[in-house]
Amino acid sequence: MNVILVSDMGKLGGTEVATLVTAKVLSHEGLNVSVMGKTGPLVEQLHTHKIEFSDIDTHSKNVFKMIAFVVQFIKLLRQHNIQVVHAQMARPVPLLWLAKILSGSKTKIFWTSRGIHESTYKFIIPLFKFFNVKVIGNCKLEQNKIIKYGYQEKNTSYAYNAYRLVLDEKNFIKTQQETIAIGTLAALRADRHLYLFIQAAHQLKKARPDLKLHFYLGGDGPEKANLTQLVQELDMDSNVTFLGNVFDVIGFFKQTDVFVSSTVTEGDSGAGVSNAIVEAMLTKTPVCAFDAAAIGEIVINGRTGCLVEPRNIKAMVAAIMDTIDNKQQTQQQVDNAYSLIVKECDPENYAKKLISLYKEL
Repeated sequence: MNVILVSDMGKLGGTEVATLVTAKVLSHEGLNVSVMGKTGPLVEQLHTHKIEFSDIDTHSKNVFKMIAFVVQFIKLLRQHNIQVVHAQMARPVPLLWLAKILSGSKTKIFWTSRGIHESTYKFIIPLFKFFNVKVIGNCKLEQNKIIKYGYQEKNTSYAYNAYRLVLDEKNFIKTQQETIAIGTLAALRADRHLYLFIQAAHQLKKARPDLKLHFYLGGDGPEKANLTQLVQELDMDSNVTFLGNVFDVIGFFKQTDVFVSSTVTEGDSGAGVSNAIVEAMLTKTPVCAFDAAAIGEIVINGRTGCLVEPRNIKAMVAAIMDTIDNKQQTQQQVDNAYSLIVKECDPENYAKKLISLYKEL
């Protein structure tokens, strides 16, 4: 089976990581996989795994770049027997459909929905139905939203993102340190609400002067200046470190005692299950998260982590303190979380499910 994954790839974000993992696991299962997108920080890893990559802007609003993309894709479809085109984001789908029609190809178009703005569903769902696009939600909630907005259930399914880490559980040892490291991994964008992480850090520092605490933000983006200013205003300069983009994810989690997700979503907007939370659970790092989107599908409060009311800083601080203080309870939670993630996000199972969906939908 010949499969093309279409993504942005120009930056380091959840969608780009998921595209990389998808390409790797499908290739491992014997499919002929290639990726289209802009050259970015993860492309070298595609080359390492001998996955063909085409450098083209698949996410542009520029009319000339959009035309160039359609023309290039028409040529590709005419020259090769492509069974599946799998869009990792919504924007390229209309262009993919146009190229398919103009080329006369019978290629199936799939789209993985990872959460978009609430108003966008109302526009693209009828359009994608007309295009006969097959939709895969990245969680149960996302599939239910797609159906809610009018998609036929028979043309949808869901599959949790596979984890990217290759981890030997027996040899994975947390770094022993006096300071308690509390970390988060996210693009530094306004929709990630990382100011909530900083505010919680400030309140936690005041509430527990008996603890040596340090807070780490992994990621980069346009909100860095605002977040840096907030840290300065709260006099937290010596307690907060901005790490920039984190490529050594295992190293990050080795030194992280508690992982915090500050994501908050409104209505039907927002992403599904966080890749970073999956990775935290795989490395047996305790998770405290706000109840947002589909995070509650894997962060089950009191069983696999702590799930608190959105934007409730006081509740988040209490959850982090409980995680630190009640070590036996926390250990049970991380063991439960590890078992859940290995079951739901195993790369081999993910690849087999995708292949099954490619054939059935």
